Amino acid sequence: MGHHSKAMTQMQTKPPLILPSLNMAFDAAAWPESDNCFTYALNLKGSGYRRPGQLIKPFRMGAILNKGVFHLFMERNGFRRVDQTAFIPSQHHVIAAFIDNAPYGDFHFARLDGDGTWSHKSGSGGYPSKFTRTGNPPADIGKIGMPHYSVFVGYYKIPETGIQPRIK
Repeated sequence: MGHHSKAMTQMQTKPPLILPSLNMAFDAAAWPESDNCFTYALNLKGSGYRRPGQLIKPFRMGAILNKGVFHLFMERNGFRRVDQTAFIPSQHHVIAAFIDNAPYGDFHFARLDGDGTWSHKSGSGGYPSKFTRTGNPPADIGKIGMPHYSVFVGYYKIPETGIQPRIK
């Protein structure tokens, strides 16, 4: 019975709560190459390659991706849509979501760092990099665009209460 109780306790353990990271510092060398754009945008260092659907509501890669579907998907996974008024890194953890325009496309994320600039990380290895255009207030990365990801989905934030993943 003791072994069974231990197994039940392990099954009931929740993954850690994802809380907003405020005033994130850009430190490219601190990030493992195995982390992708999503774990980087969420500031989940060392979490490897994750997809947005690995938080709350599953999302199958290969599903038809369009702006409306992806937006709904982000909201179902606990993110809150915001506009440029939320571009205050000391108050909000803001990420930008993009998809490509292929019918079975891919996604990409960038994050707003504490210095008011945007950075992102490739999903195929490598280290984070900054966008060259900066400004005060921060640049509207949705208008600047992202190479290979032609559709800007929107800006999102991690709510102050965090996001409780269901999947590790």
